Amino acid sequence: MRKQQCFLKTHLLEADDRIDRGSRQFLELRERCREIEGEDSGEFAMLTWQLAGLAGRMKDTVRGMPMLDESQRWWSALVPPAHPIFVHMHRVRAGFAMLAHDYATAVRNFG
Repeated sequence: MRKQQCFLKTHLLEADDRIDRGSRQFLELRERCREIEGEDSGEFAMLTWQLAGLAGRMKDTVRGMPMLDESQRWWSALVPPAHPIFVHMHRVRAGFAMLAHDYATAVRNFG
């Protein structure tokens, strides 16, 4: 229950435009998850994905792309390739490509 409360609180902080604080809390929560459950857990994969998505909403490609790549690696080990999480990852990756004016990559990821 405590993890769910932390997760909800982090989402509320993000929605409240306190993104930096929310991002730090996500990073802290992810680090605790790494220590307790390990990097191969579904929760770690979800927290990594949430950080990638947050970076996407912040238009922060510098932090977002490595986090997105890491997230994709963890999810690939947990779910089949047709899982809906990968559609969302393509959307975020396309957004990063558009920020870099790499429209060909954006189209490939939206396609």
